[in-house]
Amino acid sequence: MPPISSIGPTYYVNTVSVEPLDSRTYRSIELCSNDVGTARTWAERSLADSSEPAEIQSESETDKYFQFSYAVPSRSELSLMRALKCSYFSPSIDKLSAAWNFGRPSDAEIGTLGVDMTADDVRQFAEYDWFHNWSSDNGANWLETRVSEGRSVVVDLYSTEFSMADFGLCDMIGFDRWRYVFDRETRKVRLTYENLDEVRGQCHPDPSLN
Repeated sequence: MPPISSIGPTYYVNTVSVEPLDSRTYRSIELCSNDVGTARTWAERSLADSSEPAEIQSESETDKYFQFSYAVPSRSELSLMRALKCSYFSPSIDKLSAAWNFGRPSDAEIGTLGVDMTADDVRQFAEYDWFHNWSSDNGANWLETRVSEGRSVVVDLYSTEFSMADFGLCDMIGFDRWRYVFDRETRKVRLTYENLDEVRGQCHPDPSLN
């Protein structure tokens, strides 16, 4: 194994990753547990059936998740496998479903929050969820987070994304809003994505038209 020189991707165990290859249903919901043994078993199952099997090197935990580090023999990076704690958040959204819409849901219930619904707690969850799902997507950058409280708690997270175009098209910079709505009674969390504006960047003429 080459020496470790960087930290690689972070993966979350889910209903697809823990199923045997010959019986997968391809309904991908991230799993949660408050038991480290269960979380480790899920991580081991996910690694055993991955394209490049690996063994867990170490484990740790926070108030949000259990984390297991592993190194693929052919790579010089350390990757991370996580299992959420149900005491923090219990996911329910199938990330292969039409409701998820490739990570751009129009209005979807994504799970149940386990912690208090103070302004600070919901802000922290929304930012954590956004960075987990979209921070590496299309050059996305977080701009700001706003919280408003009423019968429900609403968190609006604003971000930009950069789409690099091919020949014959133009690059685009998008301005997006991710609205998290927290129901105080049920603790359910809904997410709505909206593209608020787009700015055209550099255009790339099609050389075949010259």
